[in-house]
Amino acid sequence: MTRVHYHREVARAAASSPRHLRWNWGETGPAVGPNIFNTLVYAEDDHPPDVLNPMERAVQSTDVRAFGDHFFLVTQVW
Repeated sequence: MTRVHYHREVARAAASSPRHLRWNWGETGPAVGPNIFNTLVYAEDDHPPDVLNPMERAVQSTDVRAFGDHFFLVTQVW
């Protein structure tokens, strides 16, 4: 999918303010060992919502990368 597809989805989303949307971009990892989860996040205010509760933060690593136009890639490693 291209950036245009996600911009269309944002335009169709409910007009809450600020808008925050998420798309699952897949996961990888073996049955035993680290698992990696990728999520594309749209944050209209350029502040992606906190994706983890305090207990989750203690057991995993999270990386947030800005993609521009209010989009972020959130990568979580369990």
